Amino acid sequence: LTEQPTRFSLAEALAGRLSQDAFPYLDAPIAVLGGVEVPAIPLNRGLEAAVLPNAERLAAALLQLLEQ
Repeated sequence: LTEQPTRFSLAEALAGRLSQDAFPYLDAPIAVLGGVEVPAIPLNRGLEAAVLPNAERLAAALLQLLEQ
């Protein structure tokens, strides 16, 4: 889980490295959840809340991962 957009993020690179080095030990694929792809985090609180990951998005991603 990261506030950054997932493309080209440190979290995505770390997930790739873990998948490469620890693949035999994983029970499920590694998933990365991050912010929406925007040029910068908005300063407006409402827009910021729409861009950043929240509990609902995290719960949906976890359910999707568990269903695989």
